Formats: sequence, structure tokens, C-alpha cells
Amino acid sequence: SSITNWPNEAVVYILGEVLTDFMLEENMQIVSERFKQALVDFGVDDLQFLPIRAVHQGSGKDVGNYWVLHACQHIEGLDWEYTVWQKTRGDELEKKYPKEIHPFLYIMEPVFVWEKVKDAYVFQLTINGKVHVACPIYISNDLKEYLDQHEVNIGMYFIKVPVH
Repeated sequence: SSITNWPNEAVVYILGEVLTDFMLEENMQIVSERFKQALVDFGVDDLQFLPIRAVHQGSGKDVGNYWVLHACQHIEGLDWEYTVWQKTRGDELEKKYPKEIHPFLYIMEPVFVWEKVKDAYVFQLTINGKVHVACPIYISNDLKEYLDQHEVNIGMYFIKVPVH
């Protein structure tokens, strides 16, 4: 689902001098203009790019066009049998975030159901019908290879997720 209440003037403050194609800021995936263009060129749909002004924290200067990447495609694609789960999170955390209500917090190594994710280029995982606020955005191997070939991957860290 799309975000319809995005503010007109959203700002993120950047530390350091290296500008990247991908940044995380308080559960937001922030992408560069060239990353956005690469996704458009690749033909990915079901995405929303929400404008954000990036400002260097030290100097106060604008550092370029950035976008909050919002995946509109949500897939209930977790293979519950093959996913590796954390047994416990400690008494305090388990009381506050029980596994039955917050299963995403207990995933150590996710495994996806191939039939459910095979046609998706970019998506977020839903569990029991909900997207967890800290859920990463998953991309297909084809899209990853495209980003690597076009060297639009500065600041990204990819983990291969098995499918069954």
C-alpha cells in the first residue's frame, strides 16, 4: 500500500563525507537519485519514492536528491518450517515482545517459499498479515546483479536468503 501523508519538507542529516546509494535512518531506507533511476530503468514497479532533503550535519549544505524507498508489495512468503528461529530473547524482551505477536524479532535466518516470491523484484515480508517496522526490503537476485553491473550499490549489504 502507498504512503499518502508524506510531508512536503522531510529532511535527513548526513554525517561524514561519503555519499552512498543506500542509507538506513530510523527504519527508513533512503536511496540516491542514481539508485532510484536504476530501479526505474530495470522496470521495478510497486515502489514509491518519497522525496527527502539530505543535509550535511556539519556544514548545513544540501548534499543532493535522496528518496525514501517504500516497497508497496508485501508478501507473506516466509517458510516457517525452514526458517531458523532464535529460541529466546531473554525474559525482559520476551515479556515485552512475545514471539506469537512479534515473530519477526525472532528470525535468525529467514527462508522464503519460492512460489510466493519468485515473481517479485522488490518486496517487504509480511508475517501474519503485518509488516514489521524494522523489516528490511528484499530484492531479487536479478535486480542485485543489475545493481552490481551498473555499480549502483554503494552503502548496500546483501545477504542471500534461501528459498524452498
